[in-house]
This record gives sequence, C-alpha cells and structure tokens, in this order.
Amino acid sequence: MLGPDTCSVVSKLLKEEETEAWGVEPYDIEDADIDCKRLVHRGIVRVANIKFPLPYRAKSFSLVIVSNAVDYLSSKYLNKTLPELARVSSDGLVIFTGDLGLSNGLSFDLILYLKRCAS
Repeated sequence: MLGPDTCSVVSKLLKEEETEAWGVEPYDIEDADIDCKRLVHRGIVRVANIKFPLPYRAKSFSLVIVSNAVDYLSSKYLNKTLPELARVSSDGLVIFTGDLGLSNGLSFDLILYLKRCAS
C-alpha cells in the first residue's frame, strides 16, 4: 500500500487472517500517531519519496495499491514512478487518483476486495 492512509490501511490488513501487508508512506510522519510510528519502527511501513526508486526488490509484492500518491507528480516524475511501481508488483497494480468520493480515504472494504481478486 502506498499513499497518505498507508499506516491505517496496513494496520487493518495485518489483523486479517492469512494476510501480509507492507506500506510506503510518501509523507513525513512527524505528526503521525504512535501506531504509525510503530509500524515504521518495525519496518512494516517505510517513509520514502516516491520520486525515487522504491526500497524493494522486483516483484516483492503480489498486489501494489496506490492511493492519492501520484496526483501531485509532474509528468517527468510520473514517467519514472509508474514503471517503478510496476517493478515491485508481481501480479497487479491498482492506482487511485483524484477524489474517490470517500470521506475517510480509501475504503478498507475496497482494499480487501482487491486483495481477494489478486489471490
């Protein structure tokens, strides 16, 4: 999972049976809650600038979900970032941009649905 709600989504996914989850938080976590900081400390969520290569090997994840993280990128960085996102995915890449019409960010039910589709 990559996007501004990474910590909360990864935290919820880790509570699901037979689910592994990791994330990249594209923003500074200085103001993040203690749970998010714990996920970062444990290495489950990393803080990284998505304009640069992601800190993962190729095909590290079966499904990569990106939520509202590429909206602000210029075409120069978008052309570098999209192939990088595809590189770390082995089976699927889902990118959400713009207003999703969801009051609290990306719906957790939608995340679970995408996970099941990728299985």
